[in-house]
Amino acid sequence: MVLAPFCDWSDLRACGAANKASNAALDEDAIWRLLLAAHFSPALRRFGAEMTSSDLEVQGGQLSRRQDCDSFDCEADTERQRLQQLLADIPRDALSQVYFSLTKTTSKPFALQPRSRLLLEIHELRDWDLHQKGLLLQRQAECLAKALHHHGALKRLRASMAPQTLELLALQALVEGNKKSPKLDVPGLDWSLETEHELLRVLERRSARRRSFLHQQRQFLMQDLGMR
Repeated sequence: MVLAPFCDWSDLRACGAANKASNAALDEDAIWRLLLAAHFSPALRRFGAEMTSSDLEVQGGQLSRRQDCDSFDCEADTERQRLQQLLADIPRDALSQVYFSLTKTTSKPFALQPRSRLLLEIHELRDWDLHQKGLLLQRQAECLAKALHHHGALKRLRASMAPQTLELLALQALVEGNKKSPKLDVPGLDWSLETEHELLRVLERRSARRRSFLHQQRQFLMQDLGMR
């Protein structure tokens, strides 16, 4: 299973079906830790960034780095080991469940059809993709925090998701042509009066930026026509 980090689950399952030794290896917790560290390293890093010193002490001490390394890529090997150490408190029988939970994590309800993407300006579309990917990463890190029962990290992750969620809601409103804040059922977002006011501020800022962008484009067009 040396190639496990470079394969997705369908490849590993096919390999296990063809070879008894490979199939037996899929039951080893070390393989699942390796897969989690290889396939979800950004989420693990995001989760690790929210762990405080006290969190690490509860986990069993500061994460250690190997002093000696004979690997061809020592830095990558050390980083892989550090990420696997973050998973130390997950019970071995739950590792595969965590892996599949991460694969099923999405950025719903934020999804744009190809035609809807045409309704956003270039800078808005870039922001949409950036915030959507960021929200997915945050939700995967949240999944890890739940699995590891790190309530402090979980609370901080949920708080950090709010700004990205509001940005996506505002962009969704622009796509739908709404001037009012849309109230979608967004996991992890606590709808309150303060949240709604903040969303209205984000929506107004987005609308003002769009007006400024369109005005600038008209100015460029007029200059271009004047030069002909």
